[in-house]
Amino acid sequence: MNLEEAIKHAEDISKENNTCEECKIQHKQLSEWLKELKNSRNEKEKFKNYLDKAIIQWRKDRDKSKNEEDKLMAMCYIDAFQSVRIFNFW
Repeated sequence: MNLEEAIKHAEDISKENNTCEECKIQHKQLSEWLKELKNSRNEKEKFKNYLDKAIIQWRKDRDKSKNEEDKLMAMCYIDAFQSVRIFNFW
């Protein structure tokens, strides 16, 4: 069962007529938590993609830099973005 199926299952149980009220309430809460998990994963993926694009852009800037100061600045940004990416996603 994947996350979408789990959400649908919990929502279905929360709406069934032959299910006790306590089970309906618990499954409704479960479906809400699963939706929050799904949204959190989506936001995390968007942030990861943003970091990847930033790293790529700073590498390009570093490679076409004419002076050492610009190269150093680009390398600092690359390191910073990579650190955030590694410590937030693994």
